[in-house]
Amino acid sequence: MPVREPRHGPSAFGRWVFERDGNAVASVLLGVAGLLAFGLILGPIAIGLGILAKRRIRHSGLPGDTLATVGIAIGVIAMAIPVVLYIT
Repeated sequence: MPVREPRHGPSAFGRWVFERDGNAVASVLLGVAGLLAFGLILGPIAIGLGILAKRRIRHSGLPGDTLATVGIAIGVIAMAIPVVLYIT
């Protein structure tokens, strides 16, 4: 029976996340959390982090520009849903 070597280090998904700009990842996570609850609070934070990430990515060349754009879009949706529900 072969002996399994212990795995060290992050998984493939972990490496993918850590290669991206952290603000872009946080923007998407807060945007999704804003869709679930507290969209009026978490939506603008997701938008701000997405914009900050796009600026940093433009200067540093790190990957994650699309992720930051998705974070901004989800943040806008998360912020708009409670407003639309309140008006109707």
